[in-house]
Amino acid sequence: MIEEDEVTDYSKVVEEFIVPKCSGKAFTVKKGQVMRVIEIGGGQVADIRFFNADNYKEEYAAVFSMILNAMADEQPAYLRLKTLYSKVPWQRPMLTIIEDTVQHHTQGGFCCRMTYELKGITNHRSCEDNFRECLGPYGIQMEDLDSAGVFNA
Repeated sequence: MIEEDEVTDYSKVVEEFIVPKCSGKAFTVKKGQVMRVIEIGGGQVADIRFFNADNYKEEYAAVFSMILNAMADEQPAYLRLKTLYSKVPWQRPMLTIIEDTVQHHTQGGFCCRMTYELKGITNHRSCEDNFRECLGPYGIQMEDLDSAGVFNA
């Protein structure tokens, strides 16, 4: 979790990169660092997964985060997510959102080959393919992941 008082100068760029559409990239965000996602290509959605770098079993839980944010603010969480929490049994804050220009995020799912096939689109690269490719080198397999652990930006 990034506490706002720990961020002294979040304008300092540590690393900057562009992830081409229909692809993925895995990277580490350390405590105190800020991650900024900017959609520059038009009509794209960034499906993002968050893991504890020291224990990949601890991952972001979309629905749990929505529930806790809603309880804290006494309003629907989709109106304003502030904290992203990890799944049971950890149930810890993983990230703090300090600015959100999208605000209405879909939670708990991601595109897979089947979603395209149901639309009549075949042989289309999916988010599932992107995750499989970029998480594989870390030893993370799709069957080990919570299907509801995706943040859509």
